[in-house]
Amino acid sequence: DILHCNTIEYIRPEMLPVDYAGPLRPGTVILSYRNVDLVCAVDLEEETVYWAESEFWHAQHEPTILPDGTLLVFDNQGKRDRSTVLQFDPSTREVLWSYTGDEEHPFYSHSLGSCQRLPNGNTLIIESTMGRAFEVTNEGDIVWEFYNPYRAGDNNELIATLFDVVRVPKENVESWLTR
Repeated sequence: DILHCNTIEYIRPEMLPVDYAGPLRPGTVILSYRNVDLVCAVDLEEETVYWAESEFWHAQHEPTILPDGTLLVFDNQGKRDRSTVLQFDPSTREVLWSYTGDEEHPFYSHSLGSCQRLPNGNTLIIESTMGRAFEVTNEGDIVWEFYNPYRAGDNNELIATLFDVVRVPKENVESWLTR
């Protein structure tokens, strides 16, 4: 597994703004190759890579297109002993937003990891190898967090991995909550 492709996202027309003038194109795919720190866009019909970036992350996971045409990327090892979730503009090569945690709330997943921008503007982050999921505001405040309670090993040092977590809107589960 020399390249380790960990994400394939098909770019549907409705994923980009109507007036979008950036490099990404509907009908193509975004790929993430963890082992070479590469996120790229590929035109499958032309069999060409037409956009690529590798300078802003290391061992990344799950780049996904946001409604404004920017990318949200889980950067596993971009900073020493810290992971980062960043919002990246592929047109300008600017990091528009990032979350790295702090001394009180460290954040690191040496492999795996996931992120999702929520409808309220917050970001759901899955720190997979630590068995943790949490939601942060744009200011970096933690709204809530969940630690996987399943442990193993002589001293409970082995943490069950969280591969992904999906935020379900309250209205989808209200009937469950009122029972």
